[in-house]
Amino acid sequence: MERKQRFENYSSGGHDHNGNRNSYAGKLDFYTGMTDSSGRLTNIYTAGEFGGIEKIVVYLADDTTLRDTAEIVVAIPGLALLPESPYYLKVGGTKYHHGPPRYQDDHNHWGRDYLVQALQLIAQEYFDSVGEVIRITDISLPYGGEYDICGTWNYMDVCDRAPNGGHSSHRRGENADITGAQQGSRFQNEIVMHRIIRRWRQRLNLNIPSPLERNIWHGNHYHFTITPRR
Repeated sequence: MERKQRFENYSSGGHDHNGNRNSYAGKLDFYTGMTDSSGRLTNIYTAGEFGGIEKIVVYLADDTTLRDTAEIVVAIPGLALLPESPYYLKVGGTKYHHGPPRYQDDHNHWGRDYLVQALQLIAQEYFDSVGEVIRITDISLPYGGEYDICGTWNYMDVCDRAPNGGHSSHRRGENADITGAQQGSRFQNEIVMHRIIRRWRQRLNLNIPSPLERNIWHGNHYHFTITPRR
């Protein structure tokens, strides 16, 4: 018995734009095959670069009304949404990836639990010390994976928001783009921020590069990469 299989995009994974996602979806080893004597057909799925939920549709070649479906979740496990806070402002949402302040849905502030915890603690202590509310732009999308900032399904493409391409570091929920209180500004007191980062990375046993330890000022924002110590 001959069976055919195809993909359908079921959930965008936080990509609020059109375009040909299928070119970057997961792949099957083959799309038409014969069942064995027991009626089984085994195939291998390889995930694509973008997070989301994909649907595989299997149907008979000679009767397409006989079909079945399976959902495959393509995701970085354990991503959590950074909550609201009086100590930071969540920004950076665009028409391509919805988020505050333009959209109620927040698709651009998802991170690993240790990053989410560290950002909250660092921001609160920094506010208590300096009185500055920092701005947190992009972390990762709800399912992780490639973050095509220009909305083209290709993170290397360039646009006004990303003249050099980029966002390849925002796949795993371990990197946050942060500025001072004004868009594109540095922190009012980098020395205090440096001291706070050193304290919390020790307490939480994390790797957190400090703005004063290496140049992580990236055009108009800081890169905060937060990972657990091995």
